[in-house]
Amino acid sequence: MSEILSAIETGYPGLLELVAAAPKQTPSEQHEFQRFEPALMSKRDLMSHLLTTHFTYGLAPLSACRRGKGRAALL
Repeated sequence: MSEILSAIETGYPGLLELVAAAPKQTPSEQHEFQRFEPALMSKRDLMSHLLTTHFTYGLAPLSACRRGKGRAALL
């Protein structure tokens, strides 16, 4: 569990930095992942989804496991 939390704590800020450093035209471009269309059409939509909804969806089971062991929730 400590390895997972460490990866999250160091990796997520790195993702935020990459998004912030993206060229200004990049977010409005259409991405190449057809599976997410039509809901997520632009790279901006996809980045927003991955950094919020998708990320927390993965954290929820970890948080539930911690609570099951009497520890504090992650979120």
